[in-house]
Amino acid sequence: MIFRALSQRNRSLIGAVACITHLSALLLCPGLVSAQQVKMEPYLFHSQIEVNEQMNRFPTLKAEAFANIGAYWQADTTYVLEEETRRLAGEQVDPLTEEELAYFQTFRVADAISYLLERAENEQIIILNEAHHRPEHRVFASALLEGLAQRGYAYLGLEALTPNFDDPEALGLDTSLNERGYPLNSRYTGNYTREPQFGLFIRQAINNGFHLFGYERNPSFQEMIRDSAEALNVARILARDPDARILLYCGYAHLVESNAVDPESNYGRSRWMASYLRELTGIDPLTVNQEILTDRSPAANSPYYPLIKSEKPAVLLNEDGRVFNGGKRNDKFDLLVYHPPARLINGRPHWLYRDGAHRAYTIAPEQLTLNCPCQVRAYPETEPELAVPVDIIEIDPDFRENTLVLAPGQYRLIIENLAGDRQTLQVEIAEE
Repeated sequence: MIFRALSQRNRSLIGAVACITHLSALLLCPGLVSAQQVKMEPYLFHSQIEVNEQMNRFPTLKAEAFANIGAYWQADTTYVLEEETRRLAGEQVDPLTEEELAYFQTFRVADAISYLLERAENEQIIILNEAHHRPEHRVFASALLEGLAQRGYAYLGLEALTPNFDDPEALGLDTSLNERGYPLNSRYTGNYTREPQFGLFIRQAINNGFHLFGYERNPSFQEMIRDSAEALNVARILARDPDARILLYCGYAHLVESNAVDPESNYGRSRWMASYLRELTGIDPLTVNQEILTDRSPAANSPYYPLIKSEKPAVLLNEDGRVFNGGKRNDKFDLLVYHPPARLINGRPHWLYRDGAHRAYTIAPEQLTLNCPCQVRAYPETEPELAVPVDIIEIDPDFRENTLVLAPGQYRLIIENLAGDRQTLQVEIAEE
């Protein structure tokens, strides 16, 4: 297997940019970041989200806030990509033509995890995207980690990590993340990383030996195009370790590889991060889109979605070994992953249970001393409250949705109501 290292020209460019960025940060924001400036963010209640003025103006923020507190149905139904955006991006929106349907019918479902791990043997960079309000995408990414680590992948790049003003070479503001082993419920680590399944994704990556780094554009280097700066940050890793095998995790369209004269045919931009990265490094990444074949709503689903029958995440292969990526002429990404509709188990979506690796823990009314609604946040016993919880639920006065889903282990449950009254429970989830 041959991996291409960065050219000397690109190594020099990376070094020059690093120096410029570091000097800019020191001049503009000396001493900006310190441990004392880590601020814990609140997890809102349903009622607070519903009346939040900013969230009602921007449905994406509202959906993400619901996802953060385990209200996945509300998150899913609050926001979907607008039809115009999907159409301009080249996504199939209209009913399928006979030709398109005939082509699609040559494909059959295959297990997505097995296929991607097999493909990973011959790749150096894999780019996996997400919709920021769909935590099942993070659960799927987590399921790849152990197999990727066994195949030599040692770096996980997260767009979601807050960039570092003072030291761009650090590739992330939270420089203790890898050593600490868990994310903080603070923008010091990141914003999307505050969601419990993202927190578990980070913990699992570190436990599997991955070195995490952030590649978002540094705010002190605004003159660079965002996606170009992101690619350059990923290239810094390759400059240090030319044989590095990397999983990159991004939002929506940053995995798009194509270049377009007309931005409206390419998710609104001529180029995205994956395109810049391929040009900068000479490496053709494997680009995996999870968003298109996720259940949005009947009106917003891809016309391919209802034609696929699988109870697990799947890819589609034909007899020629081709993997379905949205159409014969689609050059934006390499393949699509299908996610089946959520099935409820004890009121929680099936994907939270991670094929039986996580268990249900139901809270009984007699365990609570507080008036509901109550928010329940679960933390591993060894982690502080500043950590991102591993699950969150809100129990209403009728005691619906009172089940946490947790891996075997010992936990501290912090329970809080709208008045700020609190209680703590210690629980243990046993191995079966």
